[in-house]
Amino acid sequence: MAYSIHGNETSGADGALASIFHLIASTDSEVINMLDEMVVIVDPVMNPDGRARFAKNLEQYRGTAPNYDDQALLHTGDWPYGRTNHYYYDLNRDWFYLTQPETQGRVPLINSWRPQILVDGHEMGAQDTFMTGPPREPINTNIDKDLIKWGNVFAQDQGNAFDERNWRFYTGEWHEDLYPGYSFYVQFRGSLGILYEQSRMAEDGVRRPEGTIQSYKESVHHQFISTMVNLETLSKIQKQCTKIFGMDENTIFLRMVNLGIKHL
Repeated sequence: MAYSIHGNETSGADGALASIFHLIASTDSEVINMLDEMVVIVDPVMNPDGRARFAKNLEQYRGTAPNYDDQALLHTGDWPYGRTNHYYYDLNRDWFYLTQPETQGRVPLINSWRPQILVDGHEMGAQDTFMTGPPREPINTNIDKDLIKWGNVFAQDQGNAFDERNWRFYTGEWHEDLYPGYSFYVQFRGSLGILYEQSRMAEDGVRRPEGTIQSYKESVHHQFISTMVNLETLSKIQKQCTKIFGMDENTIFLRMVNLGIKHL
């Protein structure tokens, strides 16, 4: 479960902290049973340099009264913003190329644990809502069809959770599954990638076109609920996923042998 690879997309990191606390402190039997059956690894801030830069922007531009105008510097920040790391590199283009120290440390760790799912928590434009899977076409032809099938199961459960709370969301649209330099590189090694895109609220919230105000607290709540629902779904179907995961790894290995590839 990984969040805020773009440091100015902060609700993912704070939703991760809420998820960690809930997993540790909850006395709910479902949570306890889930942790008995699964190992949950959380990387709450994949880009600490960018988050620190954006946090400094918030400190500089906040006022004595809340600012709900998403055109204000409080919400946009200024150059070099918080999207990139210390070297001004977008880490969410580096999962395949491994040019940055954060990626060079993260990818071997992920590969060593061989996760069944990898959540990637992001934010998008302030006047948007929430987007998640399943992705639209084009979908890379090297991604196993079983991952697409299970991705639909996770997306359905997540969508049901949003519907129950009357939260607005959508799927697909500009979310395609083609380029391996995103976190979805894991799908080329048999794991399922799940994307969250939450509208960005900075810290005060944002006034929407219809006049309502969406708070930062709400955006964090969306990330938290999505995380917990995805974990609940995995806990229900993990035995089936484990079987498919093993088959997918064998399929990848056989393809490598047929192509004469010795390393992946």
